[in-house]
Amino acid sequence: DPLQQMLAVYQKDWLVEDLLMKADKATMAASLEARTPFLDYRLVEWANRQPNSVKVKRKGINQYETKSVLRRFCSKRLPRTIIDRPKRGFPDPANVWLENGLHPWAHDTLLNSGSKLGSMLDKSSVERVLSDAKKGKEGAANRVWALLVLELWMQAWEVVTFL
Repeated sequence: DPLQQMLAVYQKDWLVEDLLMKADKATMAASLEARTPFLDYRLVEWANRQPNSVKVKRKGINQYETKSVLRRFCSKRLPRTIIDRPKRGFPDPANVWLENGLHPWAHDTLLNSGSKLGSMLDKSSVERVLSDAKKGKEGAANRVWALLVLELWMQAWEVVTFL
């Protein structure tokens, strides 16, 4: 059965060799331990025994409901607004940080005379991105954050130029 084969590959390869390994490294680096309650071996074995019709629910042409068993289980315990809401990622805090207290530090770090990037980038472009981030302009905070990470990396490793 192609679906069972695909799910087995996901469980043995992508889940174990990618997702769980990354989560483990990230949490260990912060002296934390992550919990994965949905990966309890008994629950995984039970889920693997379920027929495809239970695992995958078709919503329309090329559209499928995710987590149908979990949604059905929660339907008696949670409001529909929670069960039916779309998946969303974690909010990125860079914009909040840069709109508030970190902006002066970011400005000084990227535009001071000792900046490694300062000799490689147009100063007015960096000022514009910093200004856009302070105003909360879409995507600007992530650009500033990327510049800060690169600047700090260059300082830590004493990188003089990319050439």
